[in-house]
Amino acid sequence: MNIFALLSLFGAIIVLFLGSFVFAKDTRNSLNILFILFCFSFFILGLAEYGMRAADNYETAFFWARIATLLMFPISFLFHFSLIFSDKLNSLEKKIVLPLIYVPTIIFSLLALFTDIFEPSPVKKYWGWTYGAPEDSFILNLFYLWLFGLVILSIFIILRMYFKASDHNKAIQAKYISIGLIISTLLYFIFDYLQLCSVQIENPELGILSFTISCGFISYAMWKYNLFTLNLTSATENIILNLPDMLILINPKGEIKSVNQATLNMFKYLESELINKTVEILIKEEEIKLYLFQYRMLVNFEKIDDLSDIEINFITKNGKAIPISLSASKIRDEFGMLQGIVLIGRDITERKHVELERKEIVKKQKLYIDEILKSSQFKSEFLSSMSHELRTPMNSIIGFSDLLLDQSYGELNEKQLDFLTDIKSSSEHLLGIINRLLDISKIEAGKLKLKFSEINLNSLINEVRSTIKPLYTKKKLFFKIEGLVDNKFIHADIGRLKEIFYNLLSNAIKFTTKGGIILKIKETNSSWVFFISDTGIGIAEKDFEIIFKEFHRIDSPYVINTPGTGLGLALTKRLVILHGGNISFSSELGKGTIFKFTIPNKNDKNI
Repeated sequence: MNIFALLSLFGAIIVLFLGSFVFAKDTRNSLNILFILFCFSFFILGLAEYGMRAADNYETAFFWARIATLLMFPISFLFHFSLIFSDKLNSLEKKIVLPLIYVPTIIFSLLALFTDIFEPSPVKKYWGWTYGAPEDSFILNLFYLWLFGLVILSIFIILRMYFKASDHNKAIQAKYISIGLIISTLLYFIFDYLQLCSVQIENPELGILSFTISCGFISYAMWKYNLFTLNLTSATENIILNLPDMLILINPKGEIKSVNQATLNMFKYLESELINKTVEILIKEEEIKLYLFQYRMLVNFEKIDDLSDIEINFITKNGKAIPISLSASKIRDEFGMLQGIVLIGRDITERKHVELERKEIVKKQKLYIDEILKSSQFKSEFLSSMSHELRTPMNSIIGFSDLLLDQSYGELNEKQLDFLTDIKSSSEHLLGIINRLLDISKIEAGKLKLKFSEINLNSLINEVRSTIKPLYTKKKLFFKIEGLVDNKFIHADIGRLKEIFYNLLSNAIKFTTKGGIILKIKETNSSWVFFISDTGIGIAEKDFEIIFKEFHRIDSPYVINTPGTGLGLALTKRLVILHGGNISFSSELGKGTIFKFTIPNKNDKNI
């Protein structure tokens, strides 16, 4: 048999072996898959070249010659391989670049199989059948441009990785791969491509054998430098080498057998100073008993395989204490026998500082809160106890003002009447503020007691309407009541419930310039629900959170020019909650406001 035919077969078998060897290392890795496709396609070409050279007749040689011209497949796989190796493709680029690689491959392959553009007919030489010389054409030149372009780009990409790779292993891998590709390309050019040029040399094409060299270099890089395979052994070694935490391997006797670099850096020891010593050399004297207790518990109890988050103070070679959060795990052999223990420790000095600072902050905050609570309690108790002393003088001023205004003790001129009217009005306003302040303080101090009774709701609402009638008639507003039914009773404190209605209704009237107010009443299984809606100025969303706060008023010209203290709604909310109900509102600026509050149907609380 022709020696050159055997060389083609030999090259094909070697390429297939190398591809299978690499693929078996990691069958899921995309680079391994591309490499075996590269090798397998060259294997097919090698078999085809062997079949052509060893053919007994023209027809057989012609068939295998057509198959052997499908060089575009391994070159495409090679270029794809170089892109993946250099991490050049993201998911979007793959959708664009990969069709640009494989669509021309398919087109050129179809032309090679069904036309004479690349292989007109094989010819018989002394070394056997060989490829015929194709005629020069645009498509043929385009094919060679595409073919050599992919090879040169592949070499360029791999070489760039050699100079740019930050990982030392990957740089070495790139070096071997690029050397193999350069040698193969040069040999292919010498033994195959020159046959097509004006220089006619009578020698057999050795392209398959030349690319066997590149497969050898690539597979060597993969095997020698763990190129495209990821396994737990190599990953674990890298993790241990780069682990920033302390890692110590001890035998069942407690002797140190191995440490990582982080341990040596942390405790300022040389490895030789720790090997075969017990771990106690690294632990503060007063903490050794705690460590030994945990160690013996781990060793002696079969059911315990690991311990975690043990805080122990270690000590460096120069005596500096380092707080360590220690974890320990057993290492067993295949028979379940204890072979050693891995200690992993993290320096928690910073965490300790943060915890200490946090404790100090919490302690100070607690002192501040206690002081605030004491001050608030003192204020509430003071105001509550001063109820009589504050109200009595104001009532006296109002009473004497009434007597003088009645002119029972003599006639008053116009100015005197005006002054007395202002005194009475201001006194009543001040008394209202004092009453609300005292009520809020009593609620805070837990001293405001409600007197619950069964109240005829119809009578209560009519009484409230009579009270506020002068207010809404003066502003020419309408006032409607909806849902009020005769002979309905509500369980509440009559005085405080009137106050709730008066505060909400008078507030609605105060901030409504046209239109009116509607009081809607609804009874549910569990409570009475009251809606008070107006067509007033409304509330901006930015002011929602201050509505129920003491001494807070909306910042608008209309509100500022309207008398008020900002206590009415705050007190109203507290009184509603004291009844066991709740209060809320919805509003839109310029379109009015709806307040909704509930009072339970039956409240057995007697606060």
